[in-house]
Amino acid sequence: MNGTGQFLASGDEKGNMIIWDVQTSRKIQKLKFEGVIYHLEWNKSINGGVLAVCNDQKLFLLNPRPLCKKNRDGIDLIFEMAQASKGEQKSLLTWTFFAKTSPKYAQGFRLEISMPQIIKFITFHVKGDYFATVSPTSSKQNEQLYIHCLSKVVS
Repeated sequence: MNGTGQFLASGDEKGNMIIWDVQTSRKIQKLKFEGVIYHLEWNKSINGGVLAVCNDQKLFLLNPRPLCKKNRDGIDLIFEMAQASKGEQKSLLTWTFFAKTSPKYAQGFRLEISMPQIIKFITFHVKGDYFATVSPTSSKQNEQLYIHCLSKVVS
């Protein structure tokens, strides 16, 4: 559930992610991903919520369509700050920001992080800038847990 308690997100093994309005039980938005959605997590510290989707070996950060207008200042400011510092930092992983002209951006996609293994869990720090991803099936211990910093674009 997002920070305001108004929306709930669900995902399944066929790659369907649905955002529901809790009060009315209506589907607000449906997105199709390639592969299994293992975990969804709201970052509640950013103006009502940013949604993280663990989808096989990719992590997506979304500003879902029903929240785009409410979150515009918070999420866009963070992503603009992160993109500005992108050239200064070196990350172990590939961070891809979606351009404002991209169809994915219009659907709410803001960031994709490609991981070496399947991501099964994500958790955000209470302040929202740091988050951790867990890949328990990885045979390499140094690829089981990653700590990411959004404002510095680093993992």
